[in-house]
Amino acid sequence: MRSVIIVILLVVLVISGVFYWKSANDPLKNLAQEVPADGEEGDFTLQSCALRNKGRTFLAECGTILLPENREHPEGKLIALPVVRFLSTSETPAEPIFWLNGGPGSSNISWWPNEDVLAAHEVVLVGYRGIDGSSNMVCKNMNQAIKGDGEDMLSDASLEIIGEGINECAQSLIEEGYDLDQYTPVQVVEDFEDVRAALGYQQINLFGGSYGTRVAYYYGRLFPESIHRAVLIGTNPDGGFVVTPDQLEPVYARYDQFAEQDPDFNPLSGSLSQTIRQVVADAPDHWLFLPINKGELELVLYIQMFFRQTSPQVFDAVLAAEQGDYSGLALLSNLGNFIFPVMLSQGDFFAKGYSADLDPEIDYRTLLTDPDSPLGSPLSYMLFANPGEWPAQRISVELREMQPVEMEALLINGGLDVITPPGNLDVYAAAFPNGNTLLFEEMGHVADITNLQAEAFTNLLLTYLDSGEVDDSGFVPMPVDFSVGFGYPQQAKLLVGVLALLGVGLVWGLYALLRRWVG
Repeated sequence: MRSVIIVILLVVLVISGVFYWKSANDPLKNLAQEVPADGEEGDFTLQSCALRNKGRTFLAECGTILLPENREHPEGKLIALPVVRFLSTSETPAEPIFWLNGGPGSSNISWWPNEDVLAAHEVVLVGYRGIDGSSNMVCKNMNQAIKGDGEDMLSDASLEIIGEGINECAQSLIEEGYDLDQYTPVQVVEDFEDVRAALGYQQINLFGGSYGTRVAYYYGRLFPESIHRAVLIGTNPDGGFVVTPDQLEPVYARYDQFAEQDPDFNPLSGSLSQTIRQVVADAPDHWLFLPINKGELELVLYIQMFFRQTSPQVFDAVLAAEQGDYSGLALLSNLGNFIFPVMLSQGDFFAKGYSADLDPEIDYRTLLTDPDSPLGSPLSYMLFANPGEWPAQRISVELREMQPVEMEALLINGGLDVITPPGNLDVYAAAFPNGNTLLFEEMGHVADITNLQAEAFTNLLLTYLDSGEVDDSGFVPMPVDFSVGFGYPQQAKLLVGVLALLGVGLVWGLYALLRRWVG
């Protein structure tokens, strides 16, 4: 029965667009998968390639660069990283744009620039070591470990299992030959700098989001002369991989304000955040035959709040639960076992996230526990409050502490962002004396800002990179729309109906076979 439920849940997931991640359409799927036997440090090959996406053909160059895993021992192990250069349609393009994707644990071969961007700039994608190319830090054991004890993904027992899984993950990577000290954001910056030099660029622009903003910050600290300008969305300062409940309070307050302005959205408790806290606390163990795992529910609700496309669906299911209908939340709870094993490449996340932000002196269980918060900070709690130990050296204290960088940067955050909260913007602003800041009160994480008003964003991006001027005049107000059509409660009831029909069909089929056999 559980396998049938999982299959149908996956179908529902695809149809409803529950999991709002931009798919990493990897144009280098078959490149840089291994180091050639005769390869040497610095080998860099590029050749013309025609890349297609959504009916468009891009003129580009695709290739591979060979770099030492440990730059202090260049005679040792080499890694192969993919490189893509999208060619500009201009004969005299301005400084190229280097893309920095979020994560860690996500590929950096993941951005398709539009015609307006390519009309003025070349765009370069460099694979992230640890996830792209020949070094792919996959820990298969984590697919099971991340599920915990199967009862509550955030319980003490589950955290123990996750911690043991992390230790096993690290040991397996060491046995595979990885030097874990060489897979931090610092080495990623050095990889990018090597590619910049190999391509002959004097200066480059940086454009990235979330984890990519941390890489950009380190880039500005280590190689300031290489940077022209940067546009950074969803700023992630030192310690930013750990999101605390108090950092999320302004986000919930904004949602409460937007909910109060919607005459058709009426939580019984009087506030949206109070309703979320109450229904999660009162959640039953089951709705019909669907189990409700409280920790898993908190995690899925939190992740669904990353983006405006999915957060209203969450709030609709929460209001239904307040009225006694937990069907939608039961559906969400059961999606967790699918989402978490595939959300990130855990080995790459641990290597970069822990080397930057895991502080053994911090009691994360205390830091990340707040009974008055609607959801707490469940993702950070799962990833940092477990007892796992990552046997690699942290990056230097000098780099971890936010110090001023001289490069020009446009720093952007969303007021509804729960993964890089809006308060991060103040921290980044202090570290970028030559920076400008924008806060979009009505938007969430990075994709909201780049995609919801794409034409306005492209104009903002290009105007800043080319002139240093901030032109956000193309953006128009977008109040949160809490209306939901076919929401999670309806989807859950459809699931039950389909399973009931399958059950009836199975019983009827067995009855017909039995009659034939008896007859």
